[in-house]
Amino acid sequence: MEGLVDKKLVLAIAGFALGIVVALGGFALSRDGNESTATTYGDWKLSCPSRNAASAECALTQDIMQSGTGMTLVHMQLVGGSSSGNQLLIVVPHGVLLQPGLGLVIGRNPLQVLRYKTCDSVGCLAYLPLDSATLDALREDDSGRIVVVWRDGKELAYPCSFRGLTKGVSAYGWASFKRSSLLGRLLP
Repeated sequence: MEGLVDKKLVLAIAGFALGIVVALGGFALSRDGNESTATTYGDWKLSCPSRNAASAECALTQDIMQSGTGMTLVHMQLVGGSSSGNQLLIVVPHGVLLQPGLGLVIGRNPLQVLRYKTCDSVGCLAYLPLDSATLDALREDDSGRIVVVWRDGKELAYPCSFRGLTKGVSAYGWASFKRSSLLGRLLP
């Protein structure tokens, strides 16, 4: 008798679990995937295209604009998925001296120099690895400056904000999981 009760209980639990999986699967299949999303985390914006888009990658970005002209002076974007973890891509316009590199100040920390990796049609690119020490510095003080040296030798510092970046990095990871895994695609 006791074995029969155990089998019934196991079957009931298995049936319940199967029902949940079928319901979630039906929910996931019923969504058309045509909606894109944009969420703000402090001064950072997480944009995700529709799941049906050719490139379904989300982007966590911030642009520093020149007042008056609206020209982008600095574009920052989270780049993930590499073997070295997440990195912050920093793009500045053409016309900077490459040899001194890009200067970055987080809060009251000393100036870090990031070497430019390349220049392309958009601008010159440098990467900041978002290791635990860097993320800790960003949690302590979310203000910063990006320093560039222009071809004429003038050094300019652009104030930037890291407010919301750590929360945005977490949200980016969750959004990427929901788009790239079978389990994630079943979640609402």
